[in-house]
Amino acid sequence: MIRPWAIANLFVFSLHLLQGFDNENMKGTSQNELEMKIRSAANLEEFLRITHPRELKLWRCRSKLKSYIGSDSRSASHRSTRFAAAFYDIEILKVIDEEWQKTQCIPRETCVDVGKDLGTSTNTFFKPPCVSVFRCGGCCNEEGISCVNTSTSYVFKTLFEISVPLTQAPEPVTIKIANHTSCKCTPSSPRLSKAIIRRSVHYPEYGCDQEDTSCPNGWQWDSNLCECVLQREPTISRRREELAICGAHMEFEDNCECVCKRTCPSIHHVLNQESCLCECRETLESCAKKQKIFFPDTCSCEDKCPFQIKECPNGKQVCAKYFQCPKERRGTSWLPSRESP
Repeated sequence: MIRPWAIANLFVFSLHLLQGFDNENMKGTSQNELEMKIRSAANLEEFLRITHPRELKLWRCRSKLKSYIGSDSRSASHRSTRFAAAFYDIEILKVIDEEWQKTQCIPRETCVDVGKDLGTSTNTFFKPPCVSVFRCGGCCNEEGISCVNTSTSYVFKTLFEISVPLTQAPEPVTIKIANHTSCKCTPSSPRLSKAIIRRSVHYPEYGCDQEDTSCPNGWQWDSNLCECVLQREPTISRRREELAICGAHMEFEDNCECVCKRTCPSIHHVLNQESCLCECRETLESCAKKQKIFFPDTCSCEDKCPFQIKECPNGKQVCAKYFQCPKERRGTSWLPSRESP
């Protein structure tokens, strides 16, 4: 018999390999603690917070993501983001969340047999036999836990009451019946402090006994067909195109805005928060005002140039070692000016 902890370990191992499990978030957490945390997750946000915190931020920003993805594709085609390699598609998370919400422990409208609920005698019955009320229902996060009501109100229903033997015509009556207004997941029995898990491991009916073999470039091994097949486009690449929203070195903050997260290499650079690019603190213009030569490599102004001085089309001077004026397009002609002393 396969023990429950073996199944849990297999589950965690699969997450680690296939879904890019967030190791940084799980450092110092034992397998048992991790299992209990995952089991206790009450909704999708709690689940993602435990397993993939970065995916959680994507999920929270899903509405803004959708608007970004539907915007100008030309500006997004060259971008990259820390979320570009997201392992979960937003639409898939949406489907899972909708299903999860439908199964929460909440008051649900249901049909209740009036006779059974009121405990009336067998010679009395009602028409209609059932009424619609709210009762607690749904799934809880752990086995051994049940969804029970924590508060109850009473509603009045009018129906026909019939008694046998039939000595008189059915009469309308008004009954009072319980209506659950709030619910909570609680242990089925105080003695059951831990979940009792009895499951069997399902093995695939079909598969390939042969181990993974080397396939030529552009092909990959299919364990179901037991042969090499054409390699499919990685889902990560497709998601990179969809989720490449922020620019390089940028990421989503809690307010779902793209924020620059970058440190420039030296004090001669200044960070442009909008483009998230490190720009030279000095420019051709600033150096010209100081009667100095602009050095793009060091972003500094120098008094002398050991090479031939070239002049840009805008009249600004730069050392001939640099064959392109900053902020000028390719193809710009260079005009020789004078030799350095």
